[in-house]
Amino acid sequence: MTETLMRSLSHGYSALVLGASGGIGQAFRWQLEMDAGCGKVVCLSRRDDAFDVTDEDSVLRAADRMKSEAFDLIVC
Repeated sequence: MTETLMRSLSHGYSALVLGASGGIGQAFRWQLEMDAGCGKVVCLSRRDDAFDVTDEDSVLRAADRMKSEAFDLIVC
């Protein structure tokens, strides 16, 4: 881990990255995983999770799987 990058968030914050298998999503995922202040990174992608923001059923399935989760940061 490196220094805390997201100083506006509380230490131990949780993040959700949508589109985490693409180039930009992977870069965000990597930075968040390296952030000493980030406690948890959850990732969704079309490739790994069959998550597609244009498919309502896909979004509903993902929301149902994560209904008990709370995120301080959502990157999409």
